[in-house]
Amino acid sequence: MRKIELADANNEPVTVDMGIEKPLTIEEAAEFLDMKKSTLYKMTHRREIPFSKPHGKKIYFSKVELVRWMLGKPVKTRSQIDDEASSYVTLNNV
Repeated sequence: MRKIELADANNEPVTVDMGIEKPLTIEEAAEFLDMKKSTLYKMTHRREIPFSKPHGKKIYFSKVELVRWMLGKPVKTRSQIDDEASSYVTLNNV
């Protein structure tokens, strides 16, 4: 079993059990991400999503990398933004 450590929106550690990883095809990755194959192809063309092309033709995806990519830019809560603003004001004597 493969486990990865990620951080949630509050930067708290989260362990995700990915099982035994088998590379995903474009069809499997599109289903996993709940998007159209054409959108996924466009994203690979623009290098917006991690993928592999081991033999120069067929595209494969790592589920672990896709999960990291999905969780890579968490949106902060209002509370987190307020806390950061308060800390900034306090530290910078604004």
